[in-house]
Amino acid sequence: MSLPLPPIPFAIFLPLLSVTGVDKDILLADKITKDLNNILAQIPELFLIANQSSNRMRGVTLNLKQTSEKLGVQYLITGSLEQIKSQYRLFIRVIDMFTGEIKWANNFDEPQPSFSNSYPSILRNISVSLGLN
Repeated sequence: MSLPLPPIPFAIFLPLLSVTGVDKDILLADKITKDLNNILAQIPELFLIANQSSNRMRGVTLNLKQTSEKLGVQYLITGSLEQIKSQYRLFIRVIDMFTGEIKWANNFDEPQPSFSNSYPSILRNISVSLGLN
């Protein structure tokens, strides 16, 4: 039995995938995921699935549609982190699982493995793509 969705956007920020699989990159991807999740959780107009629930999806081989149905969410926020030579690239996208539409997607490149300067832009774009102020 599925429960009705609330009248606000219902989303989950899935753990970022480290493309390299190197331990330090996995830790960095986890840190970025936690940072963005914590900031998004402060938006009262957004129902965000808890970070602990999204962490259970790490390493689980489900397609995005199955993930959405299993967790009962309309929006999936996904992404990856990779190191390209001396630069890091963070890729983030927001997918409306009811329509299959990618609401927003973008890459963020930084020379240092810290994306805190990109967080305001990432969060603004996620909010806009979810129809939030």
